[in-house]
Amino acid sequence: MAPIRAGNVRTAIDPAHPLHQEIELARFCARCYGAGTMLHPSSAATPVGAVPPSTHPIVGVWRLRRYWIQYDEDPVAFPLGDDPVGYILYTPEGYMCGTMQRRGVPAFTVADRLRARPEEKCAAFDAYVTYCGRWRADGARLLHRIEASLLPNWIGDEQARDAVWHGPDRLDLIAEWDVQGRRRRAVVEWERAT
Repeated sequence: MAPIRAGNVRTAIDPAHPLHQEIELARFCARCYGAGTMLHPSSAATPVGAVPPSTHPIVGVWRLRRYWIQYDEDPVAFPLGDDPVGYILYTPEGYMCGTMQRRGVPAFTVADRLRARPEEKCAAFDAYVTYCGRWRADGARLLHRIEASLLPNWIGDEQARDAVWHGPDRLDLIAEWDVQGRRRRAVVEWERAT
């Protein structure tokens, strides 16, 4: 099956059409990343339960306030510094995309990620977290079915984020998991941008 170029998808399509989800994902990626985004239908999302209602309070765009982690009882660490930048988007159709970056990452000596020096790539990788896919709510827990990620180990996972609300426009997403025998807790604090 030929890939779908998101920039060429301009017409309405019947939701019953077999490529409906793929085209909607292509449109979403085009809005986030530009019209040149390429997707192959085999990479499209499969439903992860019921499509969340458009009235769910998480729907919208959220701006990163702070991101911190803690292993067991170790001191809290800020892997992206104390003033990171980022956004997470949740659509009413059940798609999500999140990205976080340390501020002030040095530019590559050449504006081409394929020709950048290995140490530049390594520094950029360490300063960045991003993934996208489908989402659904299960009570106060959000489940992210990851389809693309900077960290390839996450692709195909469904990861839980406990949502702790601080009013309608402030939110903490909390994840906990074991890493090499140690308990890791990650807390990402967001504020509504839209």
